Amino acid sequence: KKETVPGYRVGPTMVPSYDIDDPVSSPLLPPGLAQLGIQCLGLELRDGIVWRDDLNVSMRNRWDLVMNKKKYYAKEIERMLGQPFKRMEDYTYEKFMWYSMDGLPLYPRRWNFAKLFLQGYEEIYSTPAVPGSWSYSPAIWHDAAEQFLAFQNLAQHRVVILDQPVEHGGETAIYAVQTAKYRHASVRSGFAKLGADMYFSKDGLPLAISDGENMYWKSGEGAVSDLEWQYWKFVWRSSMGVVVTVREHLLFTHMLMASVLSTASRQSLGPMHPLRRYLTRFTWGTVDVNNGAQGTLVGSGVITGRGMPFADFRGTVQALWESMDNIYEEMLPLRNPEIIPSNYTLLKESPYYTNGSVYYHVLRNFTGEFLSLYQDEWCTAGALKDSETLAFQQELRSVAAGMGSESLFDIPPDISDSWSFGGCQGLAQLHESLSGLLFGVSGYHSQVGTVAEFFLDPEFASFSWREGEAFAPPAQHLITTGLAAATAKVMPTMVENYSHLCTGIFKDTACASLFNKYQKKFIASAAEIAKVTDHNEKKYIQMDPSFIENSVSK
Repeated sequence: KKETVPGYRVGPTMVPSYDIDDPVSSPLLPPGLAQLGIQCLGLELRDGIVWRDDLNVSMRNRWDLVMNKKKYYAKEIERMLGQPFKRMEDYTYEKFMWYSMDGLPLYPRRWNFAKLFLQGYEEIYSTPAVPGSWSYSPAIWHDAAEQFLAFQNLAQHRVVILDQPVEHGGETAIYAVQTAKYRHASVRSGFAKLGADMYFSKDGLPLAISDGENMYWKSGEGAVSDLEWQYWKFVWRSSMGVVVTVREHLLFTHMLMASVLSTASRQSLGPMHPLRRYLTRFTWGTVDVNNGAQGTLVGSGVITGRGMPFADFRGTVQALWESMDNIYEEMLPLRNPEIIPSNYTLLKESPYYTNGSVYYHVLRNFTGEFLSLYQDEWCTAGALKDSETLAFQQELRSVAAGMGSESLFDIPPDISDSWSFGGCQGLAQLHESLSGLLFGVSGYHSQVGTVAEFFLDPEFASFSWREGEAFAPPAQHLITTGLAAATAKVMPTMVENYSHLCTGIFKDTACASLFNKYQKKFIASAAEIAKVTDHNEKKYIQMDPSFIENSVSK
């Protein structure tokens, strides 16, 4: 049905109190009661439960206290892990190995970062486990790890080309991934500040790291020690992961793009309207998951705030919210990869932009053909006249404006490759808005939300750490991995058949035919990507339609 539902506001975010498409989460509960319980839990976390970081307590929150426990060296633990119990990562991974969801691992492992990049990995696991004898050297990570993250994995969308290359010791940095500007955020006592800029060569290898004031070079005059280099790499990896998780995943994707799309569609489009049916696959589950995320992840004192170091998490959320881009600028390199200069080959050929551009355009064309199917009914004399479609278009902007994000739809009016829709400008504008939003809640969500393996190892990356330690404390890291596991659930993907959504609506046969046509295109694209990713330990799957989920539903 079509209905405006009262919502909850936490910080800048606004989420309906329940989903009118699925108003009863339990047959024993009235609409919205389950979500109210989640919000009350969030309030209790924020205001009721004592907050203890335990960073400076000798008998709490220390790795030796857990790694020395004899029970973790049992044969059953080794069997579950598939290797001896040797490292901090084994402790965190063991916590999830006993559980599954729908028969699938609760914590999937598509990449084994330690096996790929940890110096001495084979040697560490070549000997039997001895109770109390665990490995901490500290960890030495090959620079190929940061190269992989920046140009083949989580940080690809954050790589920038430097306006002025940085030269030092005969080497030149031309790329950077920057988070040092976030070091202004104050942190709680005992935690290190978050934020670091990493500078890369044309081959993608890290040359230097900056905290915004000092440059830490790997080699050449003034180079830091090997241990300092490892520490600042840990700071960069963790800082990048936190910014991607909070800014791009939680706020931009979940609380802004997905919330705007799901709320506007339910408040302005009736259940038999073709556009409402088309958008169903891209909004399914969003209200419920965002209601839970808002109650437990957004405000100060909630789970995310306890795992991260910020003294004022709500203020940090507000600052990150105000820094977000509009959907046109954020997706522009996918829409038009030619804007990446041809001489920056490594970035131009990174799979987020190559595979991502293919996915973006298949999805954009799908949306364009769907709108074209109804343009004769919705447009008159070159103007969009369908009242519900007009209301939806206006509601998109209204919902965004209600969260202080009017700029989300700052899209240029004269885009050269816009679809014409027979001269119906209103439909062309809607197509541009949907192109960004639908990629945002599917492909972009896949890029910024695939973090389970990245955050598994407390010596590789985490939400917070003590100053000078290149690893996270156990308590904060278990919060990190717990949240990362929640993003690893398996949901419906883009290669599945959704032609049933056309049943009973106007032009249902043509609609179903179009759905089937594009299902085949998504399947074909997935097959091409599989030729590269199958049996590849460094595979990039985030732009594979068989991996990309339709909606923000986890």
